[in-house]
Amino acid sequence: MLLLLLILKFWPVEASPAFHAHFHGMPDLEAHSYEYPMHLHDPQNLAGEAPQAWQNVLTVGPRNLQWLNLLNAHRKPEDKIDLSNPGASQGIPMESPLRYNDPLLNERWNQIEADMPIELKTVLLGTASLPTELPVDLQTYRTWARKIDVLYSHSLRWQGMKQNIPYFRTLKVFDFRGLRFLSQSGDAALKAELDNYKSLTADRQKQLKGWVWDVCFNAQKIETPCDTLIEKAVRDNSLFDMFKKYQAAARASYETFFVVQVPRKDVRGAQNSLLMPFRPSGIAAIDQFVKVNVEDEWKWLAGKLNLNFDSSAAANIRFVPGTVAYVDSVGGDTITMDSQVAIDAWDSKWTIRHEYGHVLGFPDCYIEFWDDTEQAFVSYQFDLDNLMCSRAGKFNERNKSELFKAYMAPKLQNSHNHWPSSHQ
Repeated sequence: MLLLLLILKFWPVEASPAFHAHFHGMPDLEAHSYEYPMHLHDPQNLAGEAPQAWQNVLTVGPRNLQWLNLLNAHRKPEDKIDLSNPGASQGIPMESPLRYNDPLLNERWNQIEADMPIELKTVLLGTASLPTELPVDLQTYRTWARKIDVLYSHSLRWQGMKQNIPYFRTLKVFDFRGLRFLSQSGDAALKAELDNYKSLTADRQKQLKGWVWDVCFNAQKIETPCDTLIEKAVRDNSLFDMFKKYQAAARASYETFFVVQVPRKDVRGAQNSLLMPFRPSGIAAIDQFVKVNVEDEWKWLAGKLNLNFDSSAAANIRFVPGTVAYVDSVGGDTITMDSQVAIDAWDSKWTIRHEYGHVLGFPDCYIEFWDDTEQAFVSYQFDLDNLMCSRAGKFNERNKSELFKAYMAPKLQNSHNHWPSSHQ
């Protein structure tokens, strides 16, 4: 995924070349366990670490997938069980971020172990041969198989990410929750509350103070001045003025996650549609997979993005076994996908639709950072309705607006800089 590339382009930070490759090898926040690179599945990753309850899922997770494959081998193709499907994702909103560290993962494992039906617990937590028939109804099985796979995915992510906490600490500069929550109530209501700051409860004071500090950090990108400024604003009862001072710059930083960063030179407008050349793979099924999914997603009421197969085109697709799907850069040419995931699976269909957005120059619009206060990784998506943010999203009006501005200007001059719809 391409969040890191966006960050490095606009706000340079120190990071080793080896780490760039490592982070580039992490799938999106909602990815299934089989989308994680194989080296993270290696038990040797735990060498020298204190035992944790969540580590049980590193055994149960693979057994869960093994059982799924066995069950599907004994079912008709049309009856095969899939843990993902269109519309299944709920996304990860700002209001309810994904958080993970040892204690949080332990808590989630303990809850699964306590609540899982005994019929499934006997199979998944045992060592006997896996049955070819389900001991529970299909919906119950899918619910618990999915819960285990989600925890397994997050545990693999924790193993890969915790080595890089110092780097991810710097990415809190893109935590826009303060900007979102302070902006939602409107200036009049916010000013009334902040002017009354000293009479609020200690918890509310802490929350508001933290949010104003976040907005300062979004704008300034330096922590120390914000520390000094926030204390002065509290003393002077001028928190609202401090928020308004930095709101516009913080919003400008947020907006960069939605625009076409690197417009291509090979996309041209044709009336209300766009035309882009794409290099054929030489395999008809793959070319059909790309064309059908891209054109089905990147379309609007009176037009769409049309792919024209051309052997001289720069944009192309390749398949590599066991890889994490990615594009070589924002606005890059090569989409790389995992050859071990069938192209008729929903995960593959979503992936090509999303990754093609990167080919068109869109960045990811989600964030993941280490929070020192919580001592945990915090991750969320900026707009659950947006294909470039979430698996719950689709090509939407914001995508269309930015696409038209990049490739059909000056036909479309109006801007749509707005907060996405709230998901609470």
